[in-house]
Amino acid sequence: MASASMPDIPRVTSEQFVACLDAGFNEFAQAFARGEYVLWLGSGLSREVVPDVTALLEKVLAHLQERASDDEGCPFSRALNEILEMASLSTEQRAAIDLSAGVASWTGLKDLIASLVPKYSTVLDVVVDGEERDYLVWEGVDVAGTYGDENMVPDVEHLCVAILMLEGVVRSAPTTNWDNLVELAVGRLSEQQNVLRVVVHQGDFLEAGARADLIKFHGCAARAKAEPENYRALLVARRTQISGWTALAANKIIKDHLEHLVATRPALVVGLSAQDANIHTILQEARESLKRPWPDSPPGVEFALQQLGPDQTHVLEITYGDDYFPNRDEITSQALLGGYARPVLLGLVLFTLSEKLCSLIEAVVDFDGTGVARLREGVVYLRNQVSKEEGDPQVFVEQLISATRSFLTMFRTGLPPEASANAYVPLSAQPIPELVADPNIRSEVLGAMAVSLSLLGRGCAVGDWELTAGPGGSGDATMATVIGASATSQVFVAESTAVVSTLVAEGHVDVMDPDVLVLQAADPAPRAVRSPRLRLGRNGHSGSREVSVASLIRDAEDADELFELFRLEAGI
Repeated sequence: MASASMPDIPRVTSEQFVACLDAGFNEFAQAFARGEYVLWLGSGLSREVVPDVTALLEKVLAHLQERASDDEGCPFSRALNEILEMASLSTEQRAAIDLSAGVASWTGLKDLIASLVPKYSTVLDVVVDGEERDYLVWEGVDVAGTYGDENMVPDVEHLCVAILMLEGVVRSAPTTNWDNLVELAVGRLSEQQNVLRVVVHQGDFLEAGARADLIKFHGCAARAKAEPENYRALLVARRTQISGWTALAANKIIKDHLEHLVATRPALVVGLSAQDANIHTILQEARESLKRPWPDSPPGVEFALQQLGPDQTHVLEITYGDDYFPNRDEITSQALLGGYARPVLLGLVLFTLSEKLCSLIEAVVDFDGTGVARLREGVVYLRNQVSKEEGDPQVFVEQLISATRSFLTMFRTGLPPEASANAYVPLSAQPIPELVADPNIRSEVLGAMAVSLSLLGRGCAVGDWELTAGPGGSGDATMATVIGASATSQVFVAESTAVVSTLVAEGHVDVMDPDVLVLQAADPAPRAVRSPRLRLGRNGHSGSREVSVASLIRDAEDADELFELFRLEAGI
C-alpha cells in the first residue's frame, strides 16, 4: 500500500517515481527488477508520436465528411450520420453541426469526440456501402500510412521499453498497438539479432526465441503495409472483431499464451485502457483456471496511471474475484502507480540499474546486513542524483544511453565507443537472479565495479567530495571527476590489468599524472617489465594511482572500514 511519505499523485518526473519505488511500491519494483512482470502496452505509450483514439476518431469523421454529399443514398453521408447517432447528441447539439463544413470547425467537436471514445470499436465497425468491410480502419484511419511508417522516431517511452528488454527484465510485452515504435527502438539500441521476437499471428511462435517477445495481438501496421494480403485482416479494431477474437481458431495459440501469462505472471499495464472485450475474456478465463490470491505478493496488477477508471477497476475485480470488494481500497491503492508511462518507465530503468548493482555488491561482500545496506546507500545516492537531473526527458534518456554505453565499454575494453555508435550497452542481459547465478558471468568483477560506484557515491553523500560523470573535454575518456577538498582526480574504472594497459597504451591514462585515479575491479595481474605501471595507492611518489577494489573488499571487516581503506588508497 502507498506510503504517506511518498510524493503525492500525480508523479510526473522520474525522481518522484523512483522515490515511490523505494517506499510504498518497493515490493513491486524489486520483483520487476527480477524479471517477474509482464509489460502490457497500449496506445498511451505512443500518443506523442502517433494519433491516440481521440485523434483517430476525428480523422475518421474528417475522412467521411470530405467525401459526403447531398445525394440521396450517399454511403459516406449515411456512415457519418450513423456515427453521429452513436454520440447521443441533443437536438440542439446535432443542429449546431454543419456537415458541409470541415470537422475541425464543428461546434462541440471536443465533447462529440469524447462521447465516442468509449465506443471507438463500434464507430470503426460502421459499414460504408460499396467498400471493404474494414474500410474505416484501412482507409479512414489509414493504418499503413499513419502507424506503419518506418521513418517514425521512437519516443522516450519506447527507448525505455527497449532498454528494459536489453537488460533482460522485460521478456513478454503483449500490446494492442499497431505501430512499430518498440521494434524501431530495439533496432536502434541493439546490434544483435536475437533481442526481440515479434508475434503477430500464431505461426510466429515457430520462430527462434529471443530475449523478449512483443505480442501484437491486434495486428501490426508495418507488416500490413508490406504484406496486406497476409496481415491486413489481422488488424483488430472493429467491435465484431474484438468480441469474436477469442473464439477464432486462428487466434487460439496466442490466446492460450496470453492466458498463461495472465495466470502465472504479475502485470504492469502501461498506456492500456483495458476496455476491449477480448482482454476481459482472457483475464476471466485465466483467473478461472488459476485464481490469484489476496493479499498478493508481488502485486498482481499495477497500472501506470494517475487515477483508475471503471475499466481498470473491472480488471482488478476480475483479477481478485470475491476478494476484491471487501479489500477494494487496499487493492486499488496498491495497483495505482500515480504516473503515466514516461515517468514510470524512466523510473524503472533507473531502479533496475541500481538494483542490479546492489545485487552484485551483495554477491561479492561478506558483510552483515548493516554493512550491505550501507553499500547499497552509495549506489542509491548516485541513482537519486541522476534522477534529479532529468530535465527534458528526451535529452535525459539519450544522455543515459550514451553515459551507460561509454562507461561500460571503457570498463570492459579500455577503449571509448566509436563516435558513430548509438547502441545501448546493458549491464547484463539477464535479470538479477540469473545475473548473480550465471557461472559464465564474472559477477565478482562486476560486483567490484559496483562497489567502486558505491564508494564514490558514499563520499558524495557525506560531503567528502563532489562527483561529476563523463568526459572533462573533447577527446577526454575520463569516466568521472572527483573534486575533493585539496585536489581534483580524473577517475577511470577498469575491469582488469589488461584494460588498464589499454587505457595507458591508448593515451587515456597518463601514468605520470598525479591527478589520475584508476579503480581496478579484478586483482592486478603481474605486468611485463616494460609494461607501463601505475602506482598503487598513496605511496609518496608523484604519478597516477591505481586501487585494486577486489583487494580492498577482502581486507575490510565492514563497510565503514572499506570506505576508510578506499579513501586512503585512492588518496582523495
